[in-house]
Amino acid sequence: MLNAPSGVGLDATANVYATNFTVNDVTVYAAHSYGNIAPMRTITSPPKGGKMQNPSDVAFDAIGNIFVSAAASNSISVYAPGASGHPKRVQYISGGNTGLKFSSSLAVSATGVIYVANYLSDSN
Repeated sequence: MLNAPSGVGLDATANVYATNFTVNDVTVYAAHSYGNIAPMRTITSPPKGGKMQNPSDVAFDAIGNIFVSAAASNSISVYAPGASGHPKRVQYISGGNTGLKFSSSLAVSATGVIYVANYLSDSN
C-alpha cells in the first residue's frame, strides 16, 4: 500500500515502483493498473545490514537492477530485477565518503553512472 510516497519509477515493462517514505519500503504495481489495487510485491530492507530508512526515490539501470535511495540512512541499495520481500542486495552504497546527505532524487544513466540530488547539502 502507498504510505507517504516520495518517489516513483517505471521499469522496462512499465511496472510502477513507489517509494514509501514513512514505512521504509517500495511497493510495485502492475503496468497499466489503476484504482484500489494491491501491489504485486513489496521490497523492504534485508533483516541484517544497513536499513533502507526513508526511501526517497527509485531508478533502474540498463539491465533492470533496482536502485533505491534512502534519505535518512544516506544510502543507495541496489536489488536484482524482480526483487521482492527482504531481498539480498546486489550492491550497497553508504558511508562518509559517498557524499550522500539526505538524498531526495536519483537517476541512473544507460552506462550505469548514478546521479543523486542531496536535500541537506549543496552537492549533487
